[in-house]
Amino acid sequence: MDEVLALIAEINGREIEVTHVSPAEMRRRLTERGEDLAPVFTAFHEGMGLGKYDCVSFDFEALTGTTPGSLEDFLRANPVTEEQTNVVFRFADLNS
Repeated sequence: MDEVLALIAEINGREIEVTHVSPAEMRRRLTERGEDLAPVFTAFHEGMGLGKYDCVSFDFEALTGTTPGSLEDFLRANPVTEEQTNVVFRFADLNS
């Protein structure tokens, strides 16, 4: 994840501050902010840290008939806008 964030920072010319926290702390912080899916996000994040999703899949190509581009190519073609940097989104807000 750090490599992806470093790439996003480079492409968009702005620093990204990262604070690494334990899964328990992540869940606590998300729950405090009213995020109903805190357990799901925490489990997914923990799984990423354990390498559970480090695999190569050819599903995209099988489903679309095209080879996917690289993440770097996508990020360079779709830089973050100033407006996007100010967006705050929580799934909990969808139920309001």
